[in-house]
Parts: sequence; structure tokens; C-alpha cells
Amino acid sequence: MPKGQGLRGVARRKIVAREIAAGKSSEEASRIAGYPDNPSFAVNASKRAARPDVQRWVAEYQEAAVKRIGEHQDAAAKRNEITVDSLIAEAEEERQEAMRLGQISAAIAATREKGVLAGVRIERRESGDPGEFAMLEKLSPAELDAFIAGEITLEDLREKGSGKLN
Repeated sequence: MPKGQGLRGVARRKIVAREIAAGKSSEEASRIAGYPDNPSFAVNASKRAARPDVQRWVAEYQEAAVKRIGEHQDAAAKRNEITVDSLIAEAEEERQEAMRLGQISAAIAATREKGVLAGVRIERRESGDPGEFAMLEKLSPAELDAFIAGEITLEDLREKGSGKLN
């Protein structure tokens, strides 16, 4: 059997392919695989890296690495996934801890948060000056539709100064 064609040659070339797939140069990969350093080392390393079998193995190693990275990213995303259920569970843990420590207001706050997350409790607040949006209650259905559609603004309504709005 010619030199380099036995199992030892295949095994060495696979090591070269694995190291090239990991980002090493053909010379570095050949050194790691145990090829002897001689005057034609660099040329031989380059030829070795260009072999079809080595190129095929490099592609296989790279595909496997990409797949493993994707699997790790998916697993990490699942571990870090924030859902309504996970937030409710966390709020429940906080409520229980607050109760254990006798912190009733913290327990009530955690219970309130669970209600908000579950959609059972809706928190509303008005922004703006007191009564600033009271004029909206006085609009006709057509004016309200125009306001919602963005066809008129609060300023337009104020400038209009109709008897209904003031």
C-alpha cells in the first residue's frame, strides 16, 4: 500500500480536515496531525488541504458545527424564554416568599401582578391634565370616528370650538 494511503493516512487527513474546519491553516493542521516538517512541508500541507476527501470532511465538520451551534442557541432560547406563564409562576414564587417573610404589601403587589399578567385585572390610567380628554365624550359618532382614524386631532377639536366641545 503506498505511503499515506493506509488507515494512518486517512486518520491523519481527517485530523487535518477537522483542524481546518476549526479555523487552522493547512500548515497548522498538518503539524497537529503529525506530518513531518521538511523543506516541502508548506507545499504538501496545501496540497493535502486541497484533496477532495479532505475538502469533503471539512464541509462535513463545518456543517456539524453549525448544527451544534443552532441546537445550543435553541436550547439557550428555551431556557431564557419569557412567557406569561413563566412570569405568573415567578410572581407566585415572590408572593409566597413575601408571605413567608410577613411582608403583606409585597404579597398583595405580587398577587396584583399575577392578575394583570393573567388579564383578569386591567390597570388603567389617564395621561394628560385632569379633564383633558373629557371633550371626547361630547363628540358625535362621526367626529369620534374621524378622531380615531387620525383625520382630526385634539387641537383641531379645540380650535373648532363647537358648543358641544366646550
